[in-house]
Amino acid sequence: MVCDKRGVLSPYFFTRYIRNLIYTVTGSDIGCMIGGNVVNLLAYADDLVLLAPSWIAMQEILSIPKVQADNLNLSRNVNKTVYMIFNAMKRDRCTAVNFPCFKIGSSSLNFVELRS
Repeated sequence: MVCDKRGVLSPYFFTRYIRNLIYTVTGSDIGCMIGGNVVNLLAYADDLVLLAPSWIAMQEILSIPKVQADNLNLSRNVNKTVYMIFNAMKRDRCTAVNFPCFKIGSSSLNFVELRS
């Protein structure tokens, strides 16, 4: 019988690597104001959602995990990383409707549209 040690080690790897990433991103104070709090990351299991009020802020938040992964010599699958843009609720605050692609390092991320 073969034992898959990755399953046993997953909680350790998560706390060792992902927890620090979450703390670094949430400590950046870049994000959306929700209820008087800066919110920039939602996490559930191994899924992470980043939130930002502008394209520039999102690109800056995306650089945080890249730096951490590079420091730890971790690889990431940018093909599984996608982005979605929501329209501003207050149209007078909307400054642009077209945005360049987001990048992690030199890799462009895939855009997905909101389905109704």
